[in-house]
Order: sequence, then C-alpha cells, then structure tokens
Amino acid sequence: MKTLLLALCALTVVASAEPCQKERTLVGKNALVRDGSGRIAGTASTSGNSTTFRDGSGRITGTANVASSGSQTFRDGSGRIAGTTSTSGSNTTFRDGSGRISCTASASSSGSTTYRDGSGRIIGTSTVSGDSITYRDGSGRITGTASVRK
Repeated sequence: MKTLLLALCALTVVASAEPCQKERTLVGKNALVRDGSGRIAGTASTSGNSTTFRDGSGRITGTANVASSGSQTFRDGSGRIAGTTSTSGSNTTFRDGSGRISCTASASSSGSTTYRDGSGRIIGTSTVSGDSITYRDGSGRITGTASVRK
C-alpha cells in the first residue's frame, strides 16, 4: 500500500511542474497508466530498487529510486532531482527538487489515499481495488487509472 501511495504525486512531477501525480503510487511496480478518457498515458517498469517512467510514446520522463530507509528520490528525464518522499506511518510528505513541501498523502486502511497541496487543500484521491488504481481530482472527477502487472 505504501509503495502505491508513494507514486500518485509523480507521473507529471517527473514530466512537468505538477506537485502530486500518479507516478509516486507506482514506484516498485510494473504498470500501464491511462488518462481519464482511457488513452494510454504512460508506463512504469521496475527493476530492483529503480522504477522508470515513460510517456504514451515510450519516451523516458523520469525515474524513481528507493533507498533502504524507504525514502524515494525522483529524477526527471534529464536526470535532475525532481523530488523526494518520506513516510511516517500512513502519511507521506512529498518535497520538490528544492526541498519545499509540495504535497502530502494520507492512506486509509480501506485502500483510499487523500492528497493535499502544500496549503492543506485536497487536490485528489486514489483508490486501490485489486490490481487497479483509480485517480480522481479534488472535485471527484476520474483523471486516470493504472493497471498494475505482477
């Protein structure tokens, strides 16, 4: 569950300036990501402690590496540090490349995670059901899904 929640804040962090997105829930997983319309938006592929993220055209948009402590470092497609995470219990703090808190995530035992921006406003949720993750924005609209491959 923690690995899944650690990726919601990154599919676009690694590719752009969005503070919290899907990639962080996919660290450590192999997955196919679709946008809200069902089009393939990207993939996550994992080998050892490193996950590589690709866009829908197959271009590398970033990577994530998990340290033995469980913290994660995200790099953009050029290898620059884009952000980090640290987890305490069911809460995760996401920091941008400059060390500023960009968002937080709180996981529940039911498989739902709520994401808040640096000001505490809800910006989205994710729900895990079996091998699928559904992402919603702060208004509850589905913004994407991920199918995790084993």
